[in-house]
Amino acid sequence: TPGLELIQQYSSKTADVPSRNLVGLKNEGIDKLIELAAKAKTRDDLNVIIRSLDRSLRSLHIWVPQWYKNVHTIAYRNQYAYPNNLPPFELGAFDFWWFDAKKAAILENK
Repeated sequence: TPGLELIQQYSSKTADVPSRNLVGLKNEGIDKLIELAAKAKTRDDLNVIIRSLDRSLRSLHIWVPQWYKNVHTIAYRNQYAYPNNLPPFELGAFDFWWFDAKKAAILENK
């Protein structure tokens, strides 16, 4: 059953201390879902809670930088747009990417 690993990675409690919460996430809704996941009584309840947690985390559009690789590996839903020409050696996720509502709508309708 998920519990400690969710707290270490996503809980507000671990945002300001050395932990796996690399982005410093603090969100009361996420904290509540983590608490519910740890207390789930059935597999079905756990699945519903974890799916809710997944949707909630994805809606925050969190990006975790990769400090130890000389390339960026990204998995994403095709709901973002960016200029055709990015600066050399620059991913530019913070400066150049944006949420594209039209692309997101296409994904939701599939």
